[in-house]
This record gives sequence, structure tokens and C-alpha cells, in this order.
Amino acid sequence: MGGADEVAGMLVRTGCVRFSMDEPFVYASGLRGPVYCDNRRALGFPGERAEIVRRLGRLAGEGGFDAVGGVATGGVPWASMLAHGAGLPLLYVRPGAKGHGLGGRVEGFRRKGASVLLVEDLVNQGGSLEGAVLALREEGLAAARALALVDYGMQAARNRARALGVGLSALADLPALVRASGLGAADAGRLEAWRKNPEAWP
Repeated sequence: MGGADEVAGMLVRTGCVRFSMDEPFVYASGLRGPVYCDNRRALGFPGERAEIVRRLGRLAGEGGFDAVGGVATGGVPWASMLAHGAGLPLLYVRPGAKGHGLGGRVEGFRRKGASVLLVEDLVNQGGSLEGAVLALREEGLAAARALALVDYGMQAARNRARALGVGLSALADLPALVRASGLGAADAGRLEAWRKNPEAWP
């Protein structure tokens, strides 16, 4: 069993992954689809939580960034634990500017010119990741790379990451979630069709 399958198994066991072929979920992008990953549920399981953080650290490698940044809200706890373990500064990026106070989007560490390792819990269309990278740039920070617990492998997300010049790596992908969930060939085929053309999902 590969690393992606092991992480997918943890997410399935902790109740993070749900499939609904006939009553699709509505995503933040406005698109609809047959899978929903609420990876925050894994935070409630200390063993799986620690293992996921360990694997994120291994995926991050050593060096190449000055701080760890969480994409709010799902990426913040994972980024916090990763930064703590590595002894690095932490920041997080809001989805939008606050309507009060200083109205900022980036909170925490903000040294001009610093390189940031961004952490997402899930990448679907890549819109929140794109927004976070652009918000960092507005503050004079640079996104070195991005990590995610799960990346569905959507072409839109790949195109966004490529256009931004940001490398994206993930612990698990959609095929691993399908295998870990024990779905049959018919459902697996429908999920792959959705991944290739999410706009056409009924």
C-alpha cells in the first residue's frame, strides 16, 4: 500500500470522506460534485492527526522557506502543527479582508521578502489557493510551494498553480480516496468522469 492510500485510509476511517452520486454536494466554487472531504474531522483523532502532520513534514522537506502559512480555515490547524514542529514562524491567510480593525487578509508573520510554505486541507478548483498566493504577494511575501492533505487533481487547479509558478504536492488524491472507500468500478468511473469535466456534472 502506497503513502497516498495510507493517508486516504486515515481520512476514510475518521469520517472525513463522503460520496453522494445522486445528490451532489455544492462547493465554494459554485460547482457541484459527488465527493466531499471535511478533513477537519481528522483533527479529533490524535493518532491519525499526528501521522498526517508527520507526513506533511516529510513532504515539505528541509529548507527553502522561511515560514509556514495556513489557508483559512481548513489549512490553519495543519499549518500550525507543522510550523510548531519545525520551529518556524506561522501565518494564515483569510479568504477575504476583515470588515473591521486593520482589514487585513494575512495574519501572523509578515516579514517582507520572506518565502512561505502554504498548507491547504483540500484542493478542488484551486481558487482558495490562488487567492492565498495573491494575498501573500500583496504583503510582499512569496509562496515557495503549497502542500495539501488532498488534491482532487482538477485541471483548473493545475492551471492555476502553473500560472502562479507555485508547486503543489498532496498526501492523497481522488483515486486513493476511491480505493480506500471500496467503491465499485461503476462509481469509480463516474468519479473520474466528474474529475475530468466537473462543469458537466448533473
